Amino acid sequence: MGNLGLASATTSDFQFTLASFAAGSYDLARSTTGAVAFDGTLNLLFNSGTTYTNASVRIFDFAGYSGSFTSVNFSGLATNQRRRLSTRPPAWSP
Repeated sequence: MGNLGLASATTSDFQFTLASFAAGSYDLARSTTGAVAFDGTLNLLFNSGTTYTNASVRIFDFAGYSGSFTSVNFSGLATNQRRRLSTRPPAWSP
């Protein structure tokens, strides 16, 4: 994959299926040489009833980053779970 440009009308859904974040259990966008330009909505979809703790996962793995999401939504996490999204580098931490 080369560069990835997300338009303002774009909705990006990323699903997480295991608390271990094992390979293949979450969605990943990657390019070792390209750049990503963020915009639009990011939906982070977690399996309900699963506890995600003390972990960080990169869902965008690119050589360069620019822009920001208009909105970020989390679903499936327990209300007592802390959420943090960083886009430099892009990672989610419970």
